Amino acid sequence: MSVLNHVSKCFAISGLSLSMAKTNGIKLNLNHLQDDSFWILHQNKELEEVTSIEFLGLGLKTNI
Repeated sequence: MSVLNHVSKCFAISGLSLSMAKTNGIKLNLNHLQDDSFWILHQNKELEEVTSIEFLGLGLKTNI
């Protein structure tokens, strides 16, 4: 089971839903272990990759 499937099930149990239109992915890795592939499919929709994100005041940024 994918992480997004698990999160969706947990949300559903709590009466919430995961909005794929508002969900993005950010790839974090070590510089010497870079892998250019990024592809996550959930509910027949591909997750958009972003290079920076801010959530609850915490900012993350990829090293591009």
